[in-house]
Amino acid sequence: MKRHHFTLIELLIVIAIIAILAAMLLPALNKARERAHKSACINNIRQCMSAQLLYANDNTDFIFYKGSAIDGISGVWTSKLRKLEYISNYKLTGCPSNKHPDNLAFHEHDWVTTSYCGYGFYLAADQKQGNYVGDNDYNDNRNKKRDLMGECYIYKPDGAESYYFLPRFKRPSDTPMMADTARVMDNMVLAPWVQWGGGNLIDKGAIHLIHNGQANIGYPDGHVSSLNDGNLWESTQKVRVVYLENGFLRQR
Repeated sequence: MKRHHFTLIELLIVIAIIAILAAMLLPALNKARERAHKSACINNIRQCMSAQLLYANDNTDFIFYKGSAIDGISGVWTSKLRKLEYISNYKLTGCPSNKHPDNLAFHEHDWVTTSYCGYGFYLAADQKQGNYVGDNDYNDNRNKKRDLMGECYIYKPDGAESYYFLPRFKRPSDTPMMADTARVMDNMVLAPWVQWGGGNLIDKGAIHLIHNGQANIGYPDGHVSSLNDGNLWESTQKVRVVYLENGFLRQR
């Protein structure tokens, strides 16, 4: 029996067909992977906000960005909720879509010491209470933000502690508090950043529209939604500063 050998042209045709099929399938696979990451991210934020509400239930209705330190460990929300066992694992505190190695989503333990590389929690500025670092729009009542949110922010200057009193939120179902965030430096998107402000960058951190132009958002009532730039502007927070997926800054 005569054997058939592939010619060079036939081999090139087969390789070209495989390359075309791969090019067609790869975007679909990437989209499926991102949908899975977005779903995991939503679940993470839901668990983290549930942890905040459990903490509030045990601590006279206060949720927090930063509380008092415990045994020398930072009181920032990621560390404190983990130390007090309201969350089971640091992997819950970061979005899996952000591939930066400092992202807490890829670490079992508080290896970055202060846990600043997790989901962002809203930080208001209130000069009357002594806090000058945070969202100046809240301090200035720009776009009536403070009126819309309510006098919910409580600052303790001795430990630079930032809390929010749940009963004072006027619109808890429309007030973003926890969000996909990132810092951007030298045109590079870095790990998630643990704080954000709606009117200005905080340590170069802001909400990051990482999920195809949307960010996942947690609210004081415990629910989670995915918002784009326009949705964030229309919310109670009147968010004016966000990072697009590629790290470009968008300001209103």
